[in-house]
Amino acid sequence: MNEIKEKFLPLGTICMLENGKRPIMIIGYLPATNDEPKKVFDYTGCIFPEGMITNNQTAVFNHKQIKEVLFMGYENDASKTFHQKLNDLVKENNIVPSETLPNISETSTSNNQIETL
Repeated sequence: MNEIKEKFLPLGTICMLENGKRPIMIIGYLPATNDEPKKVFDYTGCIFPEGMITNNQTAVFNHKQIKEVLFMGYENDASKTFHQKLNDLVKENNIVPSETLPNISETSTSNNQIETL
């Protein structure tokens, strides 16, 4: 696989994660866990094609865990500007994504959903 150079992929991007079983759609950026608000990840996502049926069906993950991009989300000038601001924010505040994946109790994703990812 070619390295994915863009740090913040567009919302709606669908990807496969390393060791993942189901595609994930990116729905947000820089989520923190409930238990450790200072622990930040690059993305929040939901399983595809089901989407987020209830508010406890999300997963957090980092850019380097993306194995393959299946579909690139919509991008326009506003989203490109926003992504640049996110990159600037990360650099200016020295935000480093958590290297460890959260335990199931640390995410808003249920056991059942984790197994399907």
